[in-house]
Amino acid sequence: MRSLPRSLVALSLGLAAPAALAQNAPCFRPTAANARPSTHTTAGPGARFEPSPECRYAVRARGASAPAPTQQLSPEARDVAEFFRDLGAPSGRLAADLEVVAARGEATETLSLRPCVTRLGEGSTVLRFEPQTRGNTVRVRSTADAARCPVADAEVVLVPDGGEGTVLREAPSTARTLSLTAAASTDIPGDGSPWSVYLRRHGSPVAVRADVLRFGDPRTALQRRFATPGDAQWFTADFSHGALRLTPTAMGARDLTWAELVTAAATQAVFLAGPDGADGAPAYALPVDPGGDAIEVPDVVVREAMRARYGAVGEALVPARVDWARVLGSLRLCHRGSYAPEPVRGARVLPTEVSAMSCLPLAQVASAPQATSLGALSLERRMDLLQRRDDVSVAQSSTSEREEIPLDADARVRFATPGDTLHAPASLPDGRVLALCRVAGEHDAIALRAGERHEFTEAEAGLWQLVARPDGEARCTSQDLALARVAVIAPRTDWVPLGLHEHGAMDMRAPWRALETSGDDTFAFHARSGLPEWRLSTTPDVAAAVNGAVAASSEGADESPRVNRSVPVRLRAEAPVNAPPSALVVLLAEGESCPASELDLVPNLRALPSESTLHAFLATENPAGAPRRFTCLARARLRVTPPLIHRGSTPGPFFARWGLPGSVSLRAHYEVVGTCDGGDCLSLGAAAPLIYGRLSLTKLPWMTLEFSLPLVLAASPGDGRALHTGLGLDVGISFGPRILPRFVTVGLLFQPTFLAVGTERGDEAVNLAPYLGVNLSSVLDAIRSE
Repeated sequence: MRSLPRSLVALSLGLAAPAALAQNAPCFRPTAANARPSTHTTAGPGARFEPSPECRYAVRARGASAPAPTQQLSPEARDVAEFFRDLGAPSGRLAADLEVVAARGEATETLSLRPCVTRLGEGSTVLRFEPQTRGNTVRVRSTADAARCPVADAEVVLVPDGGEGTVLREAPSTARTLSLTAAASTDIPGDGSPWSVYLRRHGSPVAVRADVLRFGDPRTALQRRFATPGDAQWFTADFSHGALRLTPTAMGARDLTWAELVTAAATQAVFLAGPDGADGAPAYALPVDPGGDAIEVPDVVVREAMRARYGAVGEALVPARVDWARVLGSLRLCHRGSYAPEPVRGARVLPTEVSAMSCLPLAQVASAPQATSLGALSLERRMDLLQRRDDVSVAQSSTSEREEIPLDADARVRFATPGDTLHAPASLPDGRVLALCRVAGEHDAIALRAGERHEFTEAEAGLWQLVARPDGEARCTSQDLALARVAVIAPRTDWVPLGLHEHGAMDMRAPWRALETSGDDTFAFHARSGLPEWRLSTTPDVAAAVNGAVAASSEGADESPRVNRSVPVRLRAEAPVNAPPSALVVLLAEGESCPASELDLVPNLRALPSESTLHAFLATENPAGAPRRFTCLARARLRVTPPLIHRGSTPGPFFARWGLPGSVSLRAHYEVVGTCDGGDCLSLGAAAPLIYGRLSLTKLPWMTLEFSLPLVLAASPGDGRALHTGLGLDVGISFGPRILPRFVTVGLLFQPTFLAVGTERGDEAVNLAPYLGVNLSSVLDAIRSE
């Protein structure tokens, strides 16, 4: 044994060397070529190490005593964050407080992050935090100082409100990432919210938390509100004092934020900026009343907004809820951003100064006027009946209908006529009345208390507005809230029947007076003269209030009803037109009651036979879902007549007319004086009156006494000789049902012999023949009406 060859000794030493080297391999072997292992290793977030299969690993608090590591790792290389992930780092700790410990037998090794990349908020050579003077932000800048803190192949991840996770397995979409190997920067809000700072190797999703930072917010409570207004309304609209006052809601009157707003307004730090104009944006100093409990909108802003929407009349209109929404939408509440001493220039601020302020739309922080709790008005209507006696008078129908008008600040205008009555709600809040104010002219407001009513007169035609006021202050102001608008029109003067007028000048103060009549309650409408035309003549404020909602709209086509000079005529078979709906229409129907739908209207004008009657209704079209399709304001009775030379209009039991030519009728004659005998006295043919006259009873319009000079073409079916061919004189009585007036005529024909064409007549100078006729015009009218 002692004499073993040296070659065997050398062989045994060569086989034992690898085992000895394996037992002495480090537990954290760096992958970098120039790095050397150490018993206590500190590394940057980008460094990687290979574990040893001979070692057991664990994570512990730095410097703490803990049980021996027992976990074995696979041989893949890892960075510090990945060691923490695989070994289960405790939650809620920072990387500076932890280390990875490895044990092999009695020997231990540790791995931790380099101190220069931890505790970043205490002063770092890796990141710089620079507060910005504007925008309340903090700029995070990486220094890339490899000489003082080598962090090759690493990056930092900033996570808002990162929670308590020590290891970040995947960065959220809200995270900000900065490279630590090149100069870079990003801005984060400096509003006091927490930000977690994580470190990781570039390309790895796993990061370890290095610090949690929170930057104090130096702004005041009011400045923070301007920066992050949120969804809560700051103010609510209050009209209890007769003008719009914005009272604080989200910030109470005793809140320090409201106190700061009052102080800021007094020191010219807060402004109310008006709408942009052609020469820039004028701004108004925010007025706060002496009590310091509300904000008032400058009156000039309200007048300008109303004038822009309704024209010159707008300055006299009380804004409705939609108007106030537009007023609030045109204003901005602005804050200078600081309370540094600056020159006070009075109320006006330069546009460049406004653009540099923190501004919020007033509609974003102030709620629009809400619906009131006053209930509803009741408008009692009786249809006006236009009649012609010595002059045109107006009676009212015996039946009435009521429309409930909710007091909810709706801008839709309701129409009424003289004689209609407004009924106030049965109950109103204590100390409150409804002020009924006329827009045009100098008129005192009418106070309506609970249960009271007011009947409109013809002298009160025009636009009326209702507002809620304290008792004893019944008036309307430009900053009040219009709860309802009622347009009173007088049909006798405002409803102009241009299409019924033929000759002479029309007096616009009494347009119906110039019309021809057919009795004491009918106005003549010439058959086949085309669709009658009506115009509306009323005060400008009515048209402004109705059309203001669609004036200069930039939002495309508006289907809101409007008032035009011409009032469209509605028939059942009218062709659809691409025109905005009209607030007022004229309905043509045969019945006397207000049409319930389009089915009650006249199909077309070709269906109107001569001497028939129809009714024209001045009406409004109700919105979809209303109980009735139309609401009729006035009615005029029309009689369809052919064009005449003369029409008597004097009231009495009869009315007379004469004209040319007349209607053709089929005739059957039987001669009673002449030379014919038996069946040869019968003749059949047609007659066309060349000139005629009629006398009718006003109480029986379907029966008419007629006189005419007809051209008769008739022959006997007997021996063929011509009978009653030529001119003659007729006296007859015509009658028929309402749809076929003058349908049948029974009369007597006088035909002088010298005007007749035919065979010898004997010695008689005049041939007399009773006849029965059927009016062809009435038959054709009946056929066309089907």
